[in-house]
Amino acid sequence: MTFKNIELLTGAAIITALGFLWAQISDVPAGARMFPQMVMLTMGVLTCVMMLRSAAGRTAPVGAADEWRFFKHTGRFFVTVGLFVLYIAGVGSVGYFSSSVVFLLVLPFAFGFQRHIMLAFTMGAFLVFVWGIFVLVFDRLLPPEAIGAVLGG
Repeated sequence: MTFKNIELLTGAAIITALGFLWAQISDVPAGARMFPQMVMLTMGVLTCVMMLRSAAGRTAPVGAADEWRFFKHTGRFFVTVGLFVLYIAGVGSVGYFSSSVVFLLVLPFAFGFQRHIMLAFTMGAFLVFVWGIFVLVFDRLLPPEAIGAVLGG
């Protein structure tokens, strides 16, 4: 299978998944589904761009298909998937911010990221941004933090 065909099939799978997810959130109130729909629409547009570039033959240099592998680092992929599953489970049980801090610290350290100050700044900026979008802009509360209940909050 050529690199071009793989990109086109991947794009088709993403568009199909987005269509399925779009239908799944149709019962959610309009205000609550606006953000997921924006994300899905953005993903759909970027996927279409990827597919158009691939169809036009502008993605892979000559010979790249011979060297192409689905996973560049299979172990890292499975570590990431495992941590992501734990993260999703943690959001419901210990809260969004606690789970995000653990996930955003453990994943880069697991892969040897050494710029700790940049990581701390980026993590803080991301969490403040997400809090601002959900709480201030969309007026949607994030899942409660278990640590808040423990500390009497």
